[in-house]
Amino acid sequence: SDDKKHTLTLSGPDANQFEITNGQLRLKTHISANYETKSNYKVTVSATDSGQQSFQQEFKIIVLNVNDRPTIEGNPESTIAEDSRFHFKPTATDEDQDTLSFAITNKPLWATFDSETGTLSGTPDNLHVGSYHNITISATDNLTTSTALVFDLNVTNTNDSPTAIALDNNTLTENKSGTSVGALTVTDSDDKKHTLTLSGPDANQFEITNGQL
Repeated sequence: SDDKKHTLTLSGPDANQFEITNGQLRLKTHISANYETKSNYKVTVSATDSGQQSFQQEFKIIVLNVNDRPTIEGNPESTIAEDSRFHFKPTATDEDQDTLSFAITNKPLWATFDSETGTLSGTPDNLHVGSYHNITISATDNLTTSTALVFDLNVTNTNDSPTAIALDNNTLTENKSGTSVGALTVTDSDDKKHTLTLSGPDANQFEITNGQL
């Protein structure tokens, strides 16, 4: 009731987290509150007047919880060979322990995506050789969405074995030497050039010339 000027000081278990500036109690500039790690603070404010008389008051500071944005991270492969299995599951966290769901854009057609786990998997074949850009996976707690995890994937070609050999005719006329039986055609998803050889009990009777048996 006598003095309008007081020296304010802090003490208590959480005093080192706060400061008093122009009569305002505030968190120090390099400190921010996080409800998930500490839901309240306790500080004691002491007011001392010019006559060195003082009074102390303890305060409990309540931290209000707000929804935290989920985070997502991971290191997916950037290159795989065709016919090799691709499998990537990102790591997603939420400080509020909310249930998360996942979404994807630019998903390769050969891959499947699990919206509950964020897992992208699949096995590309020869038709899927090429580059896939800006594959984007994000996580949401239905209130906020994480920053996106964006990556590129390159599917490289590997040599596939021929799958079939066709002969367009399998008859010949007797008593004619050097007769052409027919044209040989090889089915191969990768290569158009093949070396053709003969084997079998009668292989020594035939030859292959310019794709003709």
